[in-house]
Amino acid sequence: MSLSRQFIIPFAWTIVIGVLCGLPGNTFPDLSFWKLLQFDSAAHAFVFMCFTFLWGVGFSKQRNSTWLRQNAIIIAAISGVLYGILIEILQYYIFIGRSCEFSDMISDAVGCGIGFLVFKGVYGKVLKTI
Repeated sequence: MSLSRQFIIPFAWTIVIGVLCGLPGNTFPDLSFWKLLQFDSAAHAFVFMCFTFLWGVGFSKQRNSTWLRQNAIIIAAISGVLYGILIEILQYYIFIGRSCEFSDMISDAVGCGIGFLVFKGVYGKVLKTI
């Protein structure tokens, strides 16, 4: 099975998230706790907003499954939340110098929710006409 062109960018973004979240913790700048918490939460929300939006677009533009096309953004958002949880589990058990943070999971889920809303704002009316 070949990777359809509408999935190239979302797939690449998924890989980028995985690689960045797998980097050792000492590769990031040492900031004060509150600055780091604010930046880290915003960064997690942003990357998972993009994840949800990109996969929502990819799923909605594929033509193999009507069900997948009709439920694109819901599937993308749920997948994003699950991917965020998976990454935190991997950070705890596998990635060196990383830890599992519940606040990161919350930030990931918030980002997925924002991605859902952005997708609905951009494509909501367009998809109803297709």
